[in-house]
Amino acid sequence: MNHVMIALVASLTVALPGAALAQAPAKTVVLASDIPVARTPPGFWKTFPAPVLARCTEPLAPGAPDLRGVWTGDNEGKTHVERIQQCGDRVVIEGGGVTHDMRADGILANGVDDIAAGSGRPIKVAAVFENNGLSLKPFGGPTRVTRVLQGDVLVFNYNGKVIQLRRIAALPAGL
Repeated sequence: MNHVMIALVASLTVALPGAALAQAPAKTVVLASDIPVARTPPGFWKTFPAPVLARCTEPLAPGAPDLRGVWTGDNEGKTHVERIQQCGDRVVIEGGGVTHDMRADGILANGVDDIAAGSGRPIKVAAVFENNGLSLKPFGGPTRVTRVLQGDVLVFNYNGKVIQLRRIAALPAGL
């Protein structure tokens, strides 16, 4: 009897117009590698561009500190603001008119290939996650720049110049 009932229900479902079974929407995964690498535009940018990794759904790489957000701090009387995006092992740091897009895998070819903030000189930088932060090694040499998370402070060390950054909710108006 059960077999007859199952067959009857199945035939009614097929026969009814519009009675297709509802399907859950397929979950779309967007990996860091699916998004083109961003670079600083000629002449730098004047206002922050749209976030590069906004549609990325890949989780952070194992062991990667979560540096995502907008960070600000005092840089010798001037306000320093930067936005850090992360997805997988990819990191995009924007600030000072430049966009530095990199893989934090320690490989120079996957690091920043762009221009330096301020000077506009070409740079090539390997990046790696270590010591609860991100270390940058210009031209694959020794570490020259770090961003290390210490509690709720991001300690930004640029060639020995240290700026303590605090995460803020959003970019300040006009940036």
